[in-house]
Amino acid sequence: MEGKYAQDSVQEHNQRVPLSPLDTRQSYAAPLSPLIGGPSFPGKEYPINEKKHLSALQVYEKEPIPVPKPAASNPRPVVLNKSLKFWTWFSPYRQMLLLVVAVEAIMVIITLLGGWHFARTHLPALVTGNLLVAIAIRSEWVMRFLYWVSIKLFRRWTPLKVRVLVVAILYHIGGLHSGCGIGAMMWLLLAWTYHIMNKDLYHSLVMASLFVSMIVVVATCFVATPLVRAIHHNIFEITHRFLGWLGIITSLIFVIVSSWWDVNTQSWRTSSRYLIRQEEFWFMIAIIPL
Repeated sequence: MEGKYAQDSVQEHNQRVPLSPLDTRQSYAAPLSPLIGGPSFPGKEYPINEKKHLSALQVYEKEPIPVPKPAASNPRPVVLNKSLKFWTWFSPYRQMLLLVVAVEAIMVIITLLGGWHFARTHLPALVTGNLLVAIAIRSEWVMRFLYWVSIKLFRRWTPLKVRVLVVAILYHIGGLHSGCGIGAMMWLLLAWTYHIMNKDLYHSLVMASLFVSMIVVVATCFVATPLVRAIHHNIFEITHRFLGWLGIITSLIFVIVSSWWDVNTQSWRTSSRYLIRQEEFWFMIAIIPL
């Protein structure tokens, strides 16, 4: 009996106070908690659609807060004087180019005036030596080696100005490439002049190989000028590669046939011992893997 009475009491309590406040089948009174201190009110029936279209998930956007704009500044215009413009244009690339070309031109003039007998007898070596430096500077392995040596030697103990100078030289080392290319062209023109003046002493094969090598190097240098390169860049890229290889081949042929032709006896001496004695031959061998 006690168990049944207790069960009936629980059911009656659940009917008076539903477990869920959303159950509106029966009204109930919800007294305020005594902790809040408010009075209790009698029960009141609330309609089902009391909230109508309102939703608990509705979000009201805040009005944007205007951000004050900073006061407009009036920067002073940068004035470029003539000195700054000149040194901006006369970069380390142009400085290195001018230095190399000036030194080569002075040596060519001295040779023309007859003051340097060594150059007159070693013109092929001066041509191929300039070609070797010009091509080696554009080689990836050579540049990696130069950077590695510079880092190992100058990174820790040298002053900042010295390191900046070393970096400027490495970054603008293309001036050495262009300068040596122009130097090779000048020595080729001088060699052609001497061969034309003494054309009776040289075989036609020697003259032909020298002429083709000179034309290829002159054409390569002309297409690489800033004016032509800026307007016809694709032509510059094509000629610099294919004409470059053609110039190496023709220069190698000139080195071989000129070393085998004996000017004194006017005959061929096709022996390797005459070839390996020539400095220009080893310069050309060093150019090939680059």
